Amino acid sequence: MFSLILLAIVLGAIAASAVSAAHSPVPVTQALPLACLGLSWRRVGERNTRNGPKTLWRSEPADTSVFQRAYAAHRDAMRVVGFSWDDRTPVCWESIPAASDEEVLAVVAAAEVKADALKEQERIERL
Repeated sequence: MFSLILLAIVLGAIAASAVSAAHSPVPVTQALPLACLGLSWRRVGERNTRNGPKTLWRSEPADTSVFQRAYAAHRDAMRVVGFSWDDRTPVCWESIPAASDEEVLAVVAAAEVKADALKEQERIERL
């Protein structure tokens, strides 16, 4: 009887761990190279789109202001590597096979530089 109770507890712990892992965000090092945008991403799964198969990533709830400024400043380039919005949530439609981390980081860095330049220009115009 004790063995059955112990088995039930162990199986419950394994099931709880599996559910927790399935619903926790993927670390940036295992997902998208986006530490510079300050977002955590969750892999939603693979989807067949009109542009071919893609892996959908959705950001976890967080402050999206950095992403929003970068996306608004360099929208076309961000979309080329898969970034977009789903309602008010940043998403990434990563191509299969995925673009290299260097390519994605170069686009993100260029978008951040352009966003900073636009912000500085707005500040100067207000003076």
